[in-house]
Amino acid sequence: MNPVARLRIPHAGNPLCWHLLLLSLALVLLQFFQPQFLFVRELIQQGEVWRIFTGNLVHTNGYHLTLNLAGVLFICLLFKDYLSIKKFYFSLLITTISVGLGIFFFSPSLHWYAGLSGALYGLFIVAASLALKHRDILTGLPVLIGIPVKLWWDSRHTELTQQSAELIGAPIATDAHLYGLIAGGLISIAIITRPAPKD
Repeated sequence: MNPVARLRIPHAGNPLCWHLLLLSLALVLLQFFQPQFLFVRELIQQGEVWRIFTGNLVHTNGYHLTLNLAGVLFICLLFKDYLSIKKFYFSLLITTISVGLGIFFFSPSLHWYAGLSGALYGLFIVAASLALKHRDILTGLPVLIGIPVKLWWDSRHTELTQQSAELIGAPIATDAHLYGLIAGGLISIAIITRPAPKD
């Protein structure tokens, strides 16, 4: 399918896009409970372990939220034909937990974290891999290459991300992006190599 032809506002019958819309609304509403859901290392160590997961679902400010909602929109626009609802929720759960656990155990210098961007890195990898599996190279390959390249670029040129950091009110957490990307890669391998069910 021509990827350019699919870059249009999705029609009302697409179930994945409706679920992504509901997720977007949930992310907006969760901002009202940001203090209770932020990833805060000291509070997690005191027993508030839900923050490992929920830290991904709240954002530092409106600009930060808008950036991540744009990422959710692009998943709908680019990959609605390849990413099923079941695979989306499975991938979202695994990537968010992986980001939270990765930060908690392997990034001790990060005392607090907020945002869906780490999980989005993983979700884009999963969606792009599924596009390639369906032979949509023009859509899948640029994303599959571009996401790791962007992560590498951000990690090597931190001075260029300073403006974004100032807008979202927090440093760019490249560690979280890395953990999300790794989780997305592992999910992709599991999904793509899984044998098709027999009739």
